[in-house]
Amino acid sequence: MFILIQEYWSNVGSNFDAYRRKGRFCDVEIKVGLEVFKGHKVILSASSPYFEAMLTYGLKEEQTSFIEIHDIQPKIFETILEFLYKGEINIREDNVQELLAAANMLQLQQIVNYCCNFLSKQLDPSNCVGIFLFAELHVCTNLKLEAKRYIERHFTDVIREDEFVDLPRDTLKNFLKSEGLSINDEFEVFEATIRWILKDIWNRKAFLSELMDYIRLPVIDPKQINLYIDQCPDIELKSCLFQLFNDFKEESKKLADNSVSDVSSKRCDLNCATYQNIRCQPRMCCRKKVYVIGGVNKARNRNELRTLVTVEKLDTFKKQWKSLPPMKIARSCHGTAVLNNMIYVAGGERDSIINDSVEVFDLIDEKWQSAKNMLKPRTCFGMCALDNYIYALGGWIGNDADSSIERYDARRDIWEDCGSMKLQQFGMGVVAHKGLIYVIGGFDRFSCAQNSVHSYNPVTKRWQQLRSMFDRRAFFGISILHDFIYVAGGAIDGNALNTVERYSIFEDTWTRISHMKQHRFSPCLVTANNSLLVIGGRSSNDNLQQPLNSVEIYDPEENVWRESLSMPTKRYEATAAVL
Repeated sequence: MFILIQEYWSNVGSNFDAYRRKGRFCDVEIKVGLEVFKGHKVILSASSPYFEAMLTYGLKEEQTSFIEIHDIQPKIFETILEFLYKGEINIREDNVQELLAAANMLQLQQIVNYCCNFLSKQLDPSNCVGIFLFAELHVCTNLKLEAKRYIERHFTDVIREDEFVDLPRDTLKNFLKSEGLSINDEFEVFEATIRWILKDIWNRKAFLSELMDYIRLPVIDPKQINLYIDQCPDIELKSCLFQLFNDFKEESKKLADNSVSDVSSKRCDLNCATYQNIRCQPRMCCRKKVYVIGGVNKARNRNELRTLVTVEKLDTFKKQWKSLPPMKIARSCHGTAVLNNMIYVAGGERDSIINDSVEVFDLIDEKWQSAKNMLKPRTCFGMCALDNYIYALGGWIGNDADSSIERYDARRDIWEDCGSMKLQQFGMGVVAHKGLIYVIGGFDRFSCAQNSVHSYNPVTKRWQQLRSMFDRRAFFGISILHDFIYVAGGAIDGNALNTVERYSIFEDTWTRISHMKQHRFSPCLVTANNSLLVIGGRSSNDNLQQPLNSVEIYDPEENVWRESLSMPTKRYEATAAVL
């Protein structure tokens, strides 16, 4: 029988370390900075390839029993000695980089791995560039890869940090080449690149043309670039940008004359997809997919309503619809939210039975999995994701409208009570933006449509009443685009609406915008490619009315709605998500 007693070796290591500190049985001295450490050749050689080579391969240190080490701080070396003797190490934010550099020099791969693991858990938008460059300097391949992935996945946050403008030019170019940048649109990449140049305008303006080769100018709205050039703070850079963009337009025109379409056309139609040049295609993360989930339609050749399990995906780049695996439970008037690139669907009803179940759709595996049930069965409620939580608000519970709020913690897979709304509401619109949840319109407990608007801060648990909508409405589409909340369609007094309003979060004002082409009760409204898409619904509140499968796209610059590719399945009381 073989027995390994870890406690035995731990005690031996502690005893050796005590001998080291007292200078007992020591046969080597190590000078680090102004301090001298005593040690035992056999332990150092057995623990470190660096010391083994120095003390056993005929080098002068073997003869003199004296070692001098440069470029390591004494405190860091003391920490390393404790690890060599006792197998224990204290890695902290204030010592991890020096510790890793020293361990790398002394060929202590275990310490290097521990430090890399520590740094990978510290990654955030403010330090990820520094960690990436540090990992590159010390040839920590796995840490560099993790930092690179983090930068790409959080690119819109990283480019706002000071570290970003300190990137070396070649490193910046490598990121600009990446297909994996997680961005809202290509203009963010353009703007970030100009910000990098402006940090050191005299030395970096010469790289403008070179860096612009990696920006996908054909998929950026020319109006955005022209406006940016007009507001450019540096006159010389402004002139260079103006000339560069004019040259690009001329070249694009020549290509268009010899090819099939004009690269300056609107991105919502994505005409540039006909080009083989990769610059004419949005990056992968900008090729938005719209997922339409559940809802109600009419059974064929009958007037019966049918609750759906079906899920359909619109690829806005390829302009194609595709059927996906169905949910486990048919639902209408349910809630949907996106958290950590997963789609969460909760509650809803089927055949007038309200449920509390939750399903999660994994985009990679394209499979539905069950999650923890809500605390209460809800239908016609609001649901949104904010700061790593999913919030479910109000809705119809049992025989009455409700005002309660609960939230889901995905890390712990639990729902917990989170206070209540100002009113008992159902059929309202709910969205989250910059730390606040907005609750708009809907029916009160007496089924009277409201035009009220409130914001809720989950941290302070405070409500604030905001400017009311022009129209009372319930069961409408709601989405956010460019710091504006849009509401579209819905119903009032039994009539479906085609009116659309826009709320300015900064100004607390509502504005009427162009009407949709169709009246829509209970449609889906989502944001993709700097446009709004309204999907499905029903053109009247009549249960005998066939649901819609039509899709309209709203261009906020032209204030116009255009018809788009219809959905395969007609439906209303569905939900939609964009990823």
